[in-house]
Amino acid sequence: MDPLLDVDWAAHWRTLVETREAQVGRSREDDWWGRRARRFAFSMRGQPDWFQGFLEPWLRPDRTLIDVGAGMGAEAIIANVKQDGFDPARIRHLILTHGHGDHAGGAARFSKLLDAPAIHVSGVIADSLRRGDEKAMSIDVAKQAGIYPLDYHLEPFPVDHELEEGATIEVGQLRLSVFDTPGHSDGHVSLLLEDGGRRILFAGDVIFFGGKVLLQNIHDCRLDALISSLRKLRGLSVTDLLPGHLTLSLKEGQRHIERANLVLDRLLIPEQMVAAW
Repeated sequence: MDPLLDVDWAAHWRTLVETREAQVGRSREDDWWGRRARRFAFSMRGQPDWFQGFLEPWLRPDRTLIDVGAGMGAEAIIANVKQDGFDPARIRHLILTHGHGDHAGGAARFSKLLDAPAIHVSGVIADSLRRGDEKAMSIDVAKQAGIYPLDYHLEPFPVDHELEEGATIEVGQLRLSVFDTPGHSDGHVSLLLEDGGRRILFAGDVIFFGGKVLLQNIHDCRLDALISSLRKLRGLSVTDLLPGHLTLSLKEGQRHIERANLVLDRLLIPEQMVAAW
């Protein structure tokens, strides 16, 4: 049975109109809702499919994947989405924090499996990913270092939206703000979601739990850029910090960003997320 048949349409109609009217600041009389609902119901007689389609984005919002992995486990990720009760067909956006293989390498695979969702990535690296340029994304040296199998390849994929500082990405009723945060690599972005009083930062690899960072011996990893990015994030008042690896912080997330900045204040370098020995 279609779950839309069990929806409390009146409640969703009221929410929809409340939101719209709050935006324009109109007042309401006591019988305002009844008159407005009767007028709308009359106009929609014989058009239930249109009405359902009109409200469906509110009831079944598009889903988004932020970073997609290397691609070798794409089917398992989709199976996890299903197991958690979500419909993978609703995933209509893939947002990549940067171009390294473990974050962006699976984009082509996911594009095929999910019927070509929109792909968002920094404009700095968009053309390199469109070409599948393994050298630009340091995948060539990562294979030599044993990080990826030697037969691993970065499959080219289309980029639909080139991100830059100050851009916003709208997904359903949610809005993600884009921050350029290079340092770990060029073309790295972080995403801030403000929702219900929470400020959630999808940090990629710019900052990790405990104020740790990840500097690597690759062509576009730059300490000066990383310091600038950490300084930029210092004033965000993040509640939740969701880095690309290891532990998440679901409260007081800003403390991890501040810890890294306090180390910088002492003219030192924050601790590495991965130990060299």
